[in-house]
Amino acid sequence: MKQSFIYKIEVNYINNLVGIKQSLPVVSYFSNLKIALESIFSILALRGWDDHKINYTAVYRSIKDRGKYVAEFSLKNVKIFRLEISKVIMNPALSDLGIDQKPHIEA
Repeated sequence: MKQSFIYKIEVNYINNLVGIKQSLPVVSYFSNLKIALESIFSILALRGWDDHKINYTAVYRSIKDRGKYVAEFSLKNVKIFRLEISKVIMNPALSDLGIDQKPHIEA
């Protein structure tokens, strides 16, 4: 079976501020890195965040070298949230799951 890769985008809020409640990470999946980054850029622009940290080449190289790309966004030196982009195998190769072969018992 051919293995395919998808890109996982995870947003985690860093709760350094008292006014921000504890929240679960938000996870999205994309099949194309370019489309994922265009989506990130548009949402950051709509919400008023600066996207100068992120560019396609930096994300691509970081994922290739380290397996993930991380960018933290802060306001007045207080970290608000962390954006993490990673590559995930969609169709992993099947393993034997640690199950041994059934022994043959002769009657």
